Amino acid sequence: MCGIALLLERVALDGGHDSARRCLRAAAVQEELQRRLSQRGPDHFAVVTPGSAPPWADLQLASAVLHLRGDALVAQPTVDARGNVLCWNGEVFGGLETAHSLYDDGSQSDTAALSAALAKAADAADDDDELVARVLELVRAIEGPFAFAWLHAASQRVFFGHDRFGRRSLLSLIAPEQQGHGQEQEQDTEDLLTRLASSPSRSACVSIAGVSTFCLSSVALRSVSDSASASAGASFHEVPCTGVFSLDLGAQTLSFHAYAPLAPCAAVPVDRYACGLPAVAGAVAPETPLDVAAQHLLTVLSNAVGVRVRTIPPPRAAGAARVAVLFSGGLDSVVLAALTHLHVVAADEPIDLLNVCFDAASQFRSPDRQAAERSLRELRARFPTRRWRLVRIDVPFAAVLQSQRALLDALAPCDTHMDFNIGAAFWWLARGRGVVTTAAANDENETENENESGDDLNAFLREDGVPPAQRELEAALQALALFPASEDPACPVPSCRFKRKPGCALGVCRLCCLRLQRLVRRAERAAPADSEMKMDPTGATAKDAAAAVRQLDALLAPETAAALLGTCRALGPPELFLCRVHRDKRPTAKTRPASAEQTATQQQQQQQQQQSAAVAGSTYTTAARVLLVGVGADEQLGGYGRHRTAFLTRGAAGLEAELARDLQRIWKRNLGRDDRVLAAHARETRLPFLDERVVAWLAALPVPLRCDLSRERARGDGDKLVLRRVARALGLSHCATLAKRAIQFGTRIAKHSNRHAFGSNRQASGDAKLRLEARDAEHEDEEDEESET
Repeated sequence: MCGIALLLERVALDGGHDSARRCLRAAAVQEELQRRLSQRGPDHFAVVTPGSAPPWADLQLASAVLHLRGDALVAQPTVDARGNVLCWNGEVFGGLETAHSLYDDGSQSDTAALSAALAKAADAADDDDELVARVLELVRAIEGPFAFAWLHAASQRVFFGHDRFGRRSLLSLIAPEQQGHGQEQEQDTEDLLTRLASSPSRSACVSIAGVSTFCLSSVALRSVSDSASASAGASFHEVPCTGVFSLDLGAQTLSFHAYAPLAPCAAVPVDRYACGLPAVAGAVAPETPLDVAAQHLLTVLSNAVGVRVRTIPPPRAAGAARVAVLFSGGLDSVVLAALTHLHVVAADEPIDLLNVCFDAASQFRSPDRQAAERSLRELRARFPTRRWRLVRIDVPFAAVLQSQRALLDALAPCDTHMDFNIGAAFWWLARGRGVVTTAAANDENETENENESGDDLNAFLREDGVPPAQRELEAALQALALFPASEDPACPVPSCRFKRKPGCALGVCRLCCLRLQRLVRRAERAAPADSEMKMDPTGATAKDAAAAVRQLDALLAPETAAALLGTCRALGPPELFLCRVHRDKRPTAKTRPASAEQTATQQQQQQQQQQSAAVAGSTYTTAARVLLVGVGADEQLGGYGRHRTAFLTRGAAGLEAELARDLQRIWKRNLGRDDRVLAAHARETRLPFLDERVVAWLAALPVPLRCDLSRERARGDGDKLVLRRVARALGLSHCATLAKRAIQFGTRIAKHSNRHAFGSNRQASGDAKLRLEARDAEHEDEEDEESET
C-alpha cells in the first residue's frame, strides 16, 4: 500500500513578492506531503518532477510506500525507461497477465508488473486514441483495490482514478485562477470531477485552461486547501470511482471514461487453493437451494480471502502475525477469521483479532467485547491448532478527545458526527495496541465475565422489559394509520421538509413526532369545563388544552386528531411514551456533561482499570500490516435495518433497489473515509466481501437466498441468510445467530461521543457537522441499529 499525490500548478507570470510567497507555500506543501503520506507508507518516500511537464505548469508526483508485495521494495513514483511515471496505491489480485503469478504468494511486485504492462500497452498504440483505449482496457480489467496516477511522457497525458468500488482513497482539489476585482468566474471548478463523471456523454471532456491548481492525493492536504481556499474557495472532494479520468496536459483538457457495469456471474466457483472447505449440506438431509448457494459463497469468499492472505510476505520475526482481522465477534468478522485460518499455511503462525471498546464505565464490557470473547472460544474449539490472539484495545473517551485533531485530519473531507464515531473506532483498531492474555488465563477470564453478566447479545432487539401497556399503546397508534400509506420517504406532516423515521409509531420525522407528543399531553390536561382558567397539577389550563386540540386538528384533520386523543386516553398512562423511537428526553443528571471534578474521578478510575488489565495480561502491538475487514457484507446481503424497511414498505423490488443503491454509494459513504483512517497507522485494509468475483457472484444470486426480511424472520436470522448458513458449515454456531450491531454502538463510542457533543444519547444526530450545536437536529442517524432503553 502507498500514499500518492499529484500536484499541478499553473506557472505565475509575475515575480517578486508572489514568487517568495510561492516558495514558502511550496516548502509547506512538501513538508506536509512527506509527513502525511509517510504515515501511510513509512518504508520509502520520493517526489518526482518529470521532464515531460508542460511549459505552462509545474508538475510533481509523490509516493510513499508500505512494502507488501515483492521480494524487494520497488521505489515509487516508478519511472520506466521511457520516462513514464506511475504512482500506484493498490493490489492486483487478478486481471493482469504476467509471466509470473502475482496471486499465489508475495514474491512478485504488482507495482513493477503494472508499470511494465502500461508501458507495453502504450508502445503498441499508433495514435492518441488507441493509447487511451489500450490503457483503459488494461485498467478496467484489474481486479483488486487501487488508486493510481500514470503519466505517459510521450503524449503528456495523466491517467488517474480508482477501482470500481472506490476501496482506496483518492481525493481531488481543483482551484480556478483568481479573477480580478469585478470579474466574474468563468468556470465553476468546485467538484469538477463529480460533474464530469455524471455527464450523460460517454466521452465527456472539459477544459482546464482556467484552473490554477489541480491536486490529487490519498489524503486531504491542509497546506494545499488553505492556499486554494484563500484564492478561490476550493476544497478536497472524493474522486468518483465510476471510471478513469485522463488529463491531456498539452491540450489542457480533462476527459472521463466510464467503467462498464460489473456483470453478474452465476458460474460455479472452484476452490482455487484446495484448502479443504467443509461441505455445507449434511450427509443425510437433502441439499436445498440455500445449501447450494452457501457452498458456492463459501468457495468464492474463500478464494477472495486466500489471494489477500497468501500474497502477504512472511512475518519478519518469529511469533509475529502477518495478518489481523478487525474482530467485533459478529458474523462477518468471525467468518473471515475462520477462512483466514485456512489460508495461513504455517501452523505456528498466529492470527491477531483486534477488538476495541470505549466503555470504561462497564469495565470495558461493551457488546462487541462480549461477542468477541464468546466467538474466540468458538474459534479455539473449532480450530485448536491455531494460535488465536485477541487484542483487547481499551480506550477511555478522554484519550479519544486527545487524538481528535489527528483523527479529523485523517477523516477529511468527511466531517459529520457519525464519521467521527466510526472513524474513532477504526483509528484505535488500526493502532493495534492493546492487552493480550494467555489462552488459559483468557478462557478463565471470559468464563468468569460471562457468568457475571449472562448477557444476551441480541437482547437489544427484543421487547423484554417493555411494559405490556407500552406495547399495546404503540400497536394501537400504528393501527390508527394517522397518514395514508406511501413510499415517499418524506415526513407526511404538511410543510415538513424532513424525512420520516423508520419505526416511528406515528409514522413521521423526529421533530413532528415530538411535537405531536407534546400536543397530546397538553390536550389531555384539560381542566373541568366549568372552570376555564383552573390550573391542573402540571400547571396547564383548560384554555391551553383547547389550543393544543386546535393545533392537532390543523396537523391531522379533526377526526384523526380525535381518534389519536381517544386512543391515548384509553391506553396511555402519563408515564408511557407514545413512541419509543422518539422520546422527549431532556438531559438529566445522568446525561449532562460531567463536571471537572467528576471527569477527574472518571479518569482516575479508568487509569486503575487499565493498570488492572495490564497486570492480568501483557501490552502488545500487532505487527500485522494487513487488516481484513468485513465491509461490504451488509450492503449486499441485507444486513441493515433500512433493508428490512424497504422490503416491508416497497416489497422485493424495493429491497433490490435499496441493495443496489447501497453498493453504488459505498465508495462515498464508507470506503474512502475508512481507508484514510486505517492507513494512517501504516496498515493496509483488504475487503474480501468486495472482491470483484464475490460481488459478481452475489449479484447473480436471487435476493430471497441472500436474505429473508419478512416479518416472520427476526433480525439475526433472516438477514444475511446465506452467510449465516456458511458460518454454520464452518462450525460457528454462535456468531450465526447474532444480529447486526453497527460498530459505533457495539464499541460504545457513540454513547460517550453523543453525550459529549449533544448532552444526551437520544438527542444525537449522526448527520450533524462536527463542532456544531445539534440539539435540535431533525432526526437521529439513519444508520442507528439499536434503540437503547
